[in-house]
Amino acid sequence: MKISREIHIKAPVEKVYTTYADILKWKSVMDDVLDINIFYNDSRHQEFDMTVKRGERTETVHSIRFCYPHSSIEIFQTKPPPLFKSMTGVWKFEKVNDGTLVSATRIFAIKDGMDFDPEILGVFLQKNIESFKNWIETNA
Repeated sequence: MKISREIHIKAPVEKVYTTYADILKWKSVMDDVLDINIFYNDSRHQEFDMTVKRGERTETVHSIRFCYPHSSIEIFQTKPPPLFKSMTGVWKFEKVNDGTLVSATRIFAIKDGMDFDPEILGVFLQKNIESFKNWIETNA
């Protein structure tokens, strides 16, 4: 399955990309991020655990990202959220006249026998990109 969202951010593509690429900023940007444990980060390749709050429970995912400055960030999770068999994705950053167009895509498979409405992931993805938009436009 695949879910995509996009948003326009009134800031230069360099600022937008840098904010998404800086894993340590995520706790400031998104209120559901509780902890980030970085295993490797040379600014092009990143490996980390991220713990988030989902309702009354917490989830920790293990992610690897490939960063292409000012263009895209690709991600795959070797330990996806509990309901998922697999999760990959990409953020793309496109310079437009008055800022940056960010598109976020997630490709995923739900574990067999799990009852999950994929639109729930779409809601989380939309909240994620809106949080980045608000943070960047306030702090740019």
